[in-house]
Amino acid sequence: MFLTIEVSKEEGHYKAYCVELDVAASGVTSEKAIDKLKKIIDFYLSTANESEAHAEIIHDSEQTFSSSILN
Repeated sequence: MFLTIEVSKEEGHYKAYCVELDVAASGVTSEKAIDKLKKIIDFYLSTANESEAHAEIIHDSEQTFSSSILN
């Protein structure tokens, strides 16, 4: 599975956003924001897997992350 992570700086904090799942996290550095978002994504996918709400999204259990920093 390929997921896109967009990172932007807002008011002194970084925001990491997963486009495909519409979830976000923030942190004092871009790395911390991305790390938090990856944990949220793991939880989101495990929860979706249990409820089978997003079977098409979790077809492949291996996740690949791509990130970009937006100014």
